[in-house]
Amino acid sequence: MKHSRTRKSFYAIPYIFFLLAIMSLPASLQSAEAQERSLSLRECVEIALEDNLQLQVQSYNPRLALLFADSQIGGLYDPVFSLNYGDRKLENPSGSLIPGTVTPIPAFIQESEDYSAQINGRVVTGTRYSFSGNYSTRESWEESNDQIIRSNYSGNFGLTLTQPLLKNGWNIDGRTTIKVNQLAVSQSLLRLEWVIAGVLLDVERTYLNLISDLERVAVQEKAVELAERLLMENKKRVEIGTMAPLDEKQAEAQLASTKAALLGQRSQLVQTQTRLKNLLSKNYSDWWNVNLIPTEPLAATPLLVDLQTSWANGLELRPDLEDQRLTLEIAGIDLKYAKNQLLPQLDLSSTWRSSAAGTGLRTPVLREGFNNSFDDISSAVDDWESPFWGVNVTLSTPLTLMRERAQYRRQKAAKAQSQVILKQNEQNIMVDIENAVTAVQISFQQVSATRQEREFAEAALGAEEKKLEVGKSTSFIVLQLQRDLTTARSNEINALTSYNLNIANLAYLEGRTLDRFDLDMDASSVEKEDSDDNADVNPLLVPYISN
Repeated sequence: MKHSRTRKSFYAIPYIFFLLAIMSLPASLQSAEAQERSLSLRECVEIALEDNLQLQVQSYNPRLALLFADSQIGGLYDPVFSLNYGDRKLENPSGSLIPGTVTPIPAFIQESEDYSAQINGRVVTGTRYSFSGNYSTRESWEESNDQIIRSNYSGNFGLTLTQPLLKNGWNIDGRTTIKVNQLAVSQSLLRLEWVIAGVLLDVERTYLNLISDLERVAVQEKAVELAERLLMENKKRVEIGTMAPLDEKQAEAQLASTKAALLGQRSQLVQTQTRLKNLLSKNYSDWWNVNLIPTEPLAATPLLVDLQTSWANGLELRPDLEDQRLTLEIAGIDLKYAKNQLLPQLDLSSTWRSSAAGTGLRTPVLREGFNNSFDDISSAVDDWESPFWGVNVTLSTPLTLMRERAQYRRQKAAKAQSQVILKQNEQNIMVDIENAVTAVQISFQQVSATRQEREFAEAALGAEEKKLEVGKSTSFIVLQLQRDLTTARSNEINALTSYNLNIANLAYLEGRTLDRFDLDMDASSVEKEDSDDNADVNPLLVPYISN
């Protein structure tokens, strides 16, 4: 069985060396053109915050939420001005007789003009107001001689106030719109913060994996060096007859296998570099030929972790959890509004109005010289010569309230669901944090264990090589110990990488990723691009984008 495996390894050697030649050619060309750039983790974070395309896309969401809220809130108390003008003309042809006579009624023309203006709106108490004013004239004249025979004129000015008392009373619909949109802006900021934390975690993970891949490449290169040295020594022993040719073939197979593993590790290194470049760049063509060199080593800095403290951090600092709390708050606001809609519509309104009018038959005069008494009407209105005021109470309600009751039950169920979702998220966070704390503790112990494993493997290989030199060991045992040393070195790198990754993951689960890099979520950065738009931000939203 040993000879069968040896023959298979021997036959695979030409294919492995062919693979080495094919894969190493583009790598050598690329390395000749690559530019090295040394980066610390902090520098990678700063570059990602500036150029990461995912963050650039997501950073628009708070601005879009702000603009949407502004569009919803901006028109709540915006007065509406309307202006109307009407001109009508009636022609009455001749032909009818004056009753009791044979005198025909002369043909006449009646013309009227109406002017009206109105301002409608509401205030923060929910009171609706309407300022209105109008002026009307009506003139009649004979068609034959263009002489006025009758004139009517009127004008008025008034104010009407309406206050809902029950349904939609005291501006509950407006206050609901304002509060929900304010909370939506806050949610968009929390979601952006969580996305930023996720991107920074991805950057840190990739940076650590890049360090790890470079270390693994170094380990494989050392393994190739050991295999080449053993093969050279075995060839000398075969030449002098102190070793069988089979041992030389085993060393050749080991060397080919180690070189193939080195190529695989280099391929993994290229993929990790590409991923980190993608996280750091907004234009990948500027980075594709850059060889990233981490300036920080893999280290196992002891970290004191406490489960209770980590739980408290996670439940207090997690942006996604605070986002869910705001969702529950919005559900409560919607439920309160839906409950208000079950009430009848009871409106109290009051009207004040001043008016003036004039009508009369006149001695026929030419229209060009007729005074329509507009000044007289304006004076009468200003002096409140004909004041009017009144109070009105209106009560209305649907007979079944089927739609309102269904909506109320729906909002009540939605709030209950939000409470359960919040509880579920809190529990999931606690479970994830507990697992992360355990992972940090165990991986730190693994660092120490794998370091001892590597030290023992180095000592064992050194001792066996000395025994081989004096003929007290075999090449097969040395090859096995070389593989064990390579595995031990890789295990140590894996343990160091895992420990640092677990620390980063724990900070993310606790909501402390930004704190680890001394970053603050500056809500004031959420602003509009156009200066004209900046001046139009609704004051009701300012506290939610500047605190």
